[in-house]
Amino acid sequence: LDQLGYKPGPIDGIVGPMTRASVRLFQRDAGRPPDGFPTVTLLDQLRRTHALVSRQDAASDPPSL
Repeated sequence: LDQLGYKPGPIDGIVGPMTRASVRLFQRDAGRPPDGFPTVTLLDQLRRTHALVSRQDAASDPPSL
């Protein structure tokens, strides 16, 4: 969530109110019902989205010298 810009707060292993709010925002943006519950399916979608964004970023970066 953090790497995609959703700012879930400190990474502490606790699904607190900031994490739930970030999950709801991601779910809304992904066209899913925004219930705020992180599931295995949601985690898979986060991973796929992150991989896609990373590939797009790498394709747009100028070559390193």
